[in-house]
Amino acid sequence: MKGNLSCQNFSISRHALKAMIQRGISVDDVLEVGKEGEITADYPSDKPYAGCLLL
Repeated sequence: MKGNLSCQNFSISRHALKAMIQRGISVDDVLEVGKEGEITADYPSDKPYAGCLLL
């Protein structure tokens, strides 16, 4: 299943932003994976929002 992330429905936590900076991952990289990546795990009951793992 492909991701379908749009600019209106995601957020990056401080923890994730720190990890992105340490790993050299840009917001554009995140958007690209959100659009073209495959959903490898789905977490519909995550709080406060449903989550998934994209690869």
